[in-house]
Amino acid sequence: MATENWKGVKVRYDLLTKGTRRYGEKLDGGKPQFIVAHDTGNPNTSAQTNVNYYENTYNIPWNSVASAHIFVDDKECVVCIPTTEKAWHVLYDAPTDNLWYNKDANDVAIGVEICYFSDKERSRKALDNGARVLAYLAEYWNIDYKTRMPGHQDIQSDKQDPGNLLQACGYGRNTSNLDKQVAKYYKKDVKVKVTPTSAKKGATTLTRDEFVKWLKATEGKQYDYDMYAAFQCFDYANVGWNKLFGHGLKGDGAKDIPFNAWNLEKFKEEAKVYKNTPKFLAKPGDLVVWGAQLGGGWGHVAWVVEATLDYIVVIEQNWLGGGWTSGPINNGTGWETATRRKHNYETEMWFIRPNFATKATTNTLSNKLKDKKEEKKITWNWKGRFVANTTIKVRRSAGLHGSVVDSNSWLLKNQWVDFVSVTKRNGYWWAKFKYPTNPSAGYFYCALCKITDKQERIKKEKYFGKINWK
Repeated sequence: MATENWKGVKVRYDLLTKGTRRYGEKLDGGKPQFIVAHDTGNPNTSAQTNVNYYENTYNIPWNSVASAHIFVDDKECVVCIPTTEKAWHVLYDAPTDNLWYNKDANDVAIGVEICYFSDKERSRKALDNGARVLAYLAEYWNIDYKTRMPGHQDIQSDKQDPGNLLQACGYGRNTSNLDKQVAKYYKKDVKVKVTPTSAKKGATTLTRDEFVKWLKATEGKQYDYDMYAAFQCFDYANVGWNKLFGHGLKGDGAKDIPFNAWNLEKFKEEAKVYKNTPKFLAKPGDLVVWGAQLGGGWGHVAWVVEATLDYIVVIEQNWLGGGWTSGPINNGTGWETATRRKHNYETEMWFIRPNFATKATTNTLSNKLKDKKEEKKITWNWKGRFVANTTIKVRRSAGLHGSVVDSNSWLLKNQWVDFVSVTKRNGYWWAKFKYPTNPSAGYFYCALCKITDKQERIKKEKYFGKINWK
């Protein structure tokens, strides 16, 4: 077995046999776009024990099969599926991964499972090893762990990992406590090395629309930029500024941001500061600061995502004071997340407007074209009527891992559905349809046939029934 060392952790490759829990299908685009952190959910088991279980328990219904790329315990890390292949570690029906990243996690993300134990010290050693592995992967694949490494519990509502691991270590269950461990070993700033083609000197490479889209994707998350006092409003401001320019801002409190000498020097190239007036109109992407120069308190800061002359809509953290409610100063357990809220303009309010790129950079455009070229098309808007000649399972999403509906709703022999598109996934062609007797139930999927044609032409296949194409 091949052995490597990732930031001090022994790493072995013990790849699953293809056709077991390893399907062998490449990730969309050929490389991972984010990472999902898991814990095993079964305490007192080793990385190798879990890999062995995967290898020996594949002969079960495909809709029940789960898998992950990597297992980490207190002694080692075992890779059982290459990180460029798909694994089935998040339910396809879970909507949050699509909302945040515009993709299903199984199609583009690495799944890392960390073991935990009844012995707290063993759990902490496994967590430390897991943090090193996550930091290594984030650096290797140029992934920002602060924004593109959710916990399984963050994107699938019925899951509790990696909270089980964190609790076994004596920490709060929030994924931010894992991020703090990863931060110890993450040594690389994830920056897109591009040259703006149409922007002011010192401008970010992001357009206003790109940045606001990113802001909206942060809603509901928590950010502790300085790893101190948990989830403050200033942390959220710094996460955004770091996204734009690769560094945070300075000041004892949020109210200092528009006047701090270090910030003002940076603003000469990166932004313009506006004092609020009755005629001032904020813009999406502005950083708004409350309470500046009032003398008391810390002030407040947020990012604007919508504005009129009468009000602003922002995404903010710690408005209600719930960013850090208990626990040590370096390990707060605040409940408040980045939240969208509507506010009136106030007299003591300053707006800091970043110098956005006025259009996508050349490299950004070329990367998008490259990604589009690399990402194979799998869905076509072909329509028709399918009449089954046998009993066929119905699923809520296309693919062998889509959850199966109740057997009373499966297609039976001679029953028909009108489909609106077909998708190629997991070695089958899938039809997207609504039940003719209950269209309000939404769309469902059924397999039309196995893919046997070498050129994967659907009209050359033998169907599980008859198709009348429209």
